Amino acid sequence: GIVPWLAEDGRRSGQQLLLFAVTKRGWGDIHTAISVAVVTLAVTHLAVVRSGLAADLRLLATGQRSAPRHIAS
Repeated sequence: GIVPWLAEDGRRSGQQLLLFAVTKRGWGDIHTAISVAVVTLAVTHLAVVRSGLAADLRLLATGQRSAPRHIAS
């Protein structure tokens, strides 16, 4: 993510074309979208695992229950 920011600013900051012909503003938008997607995926994953939905889907797909996990305290 740092490579595009190493280029010098043009007269119109954020308008200069950088790597892959994307402006600094465009790179910021791309990084923001990726960050939001990663956080959404992580939160969804945690919700699915904690709700037991993952175990239910595994049971539906394989017909076998998974061994219960012991959480160290």
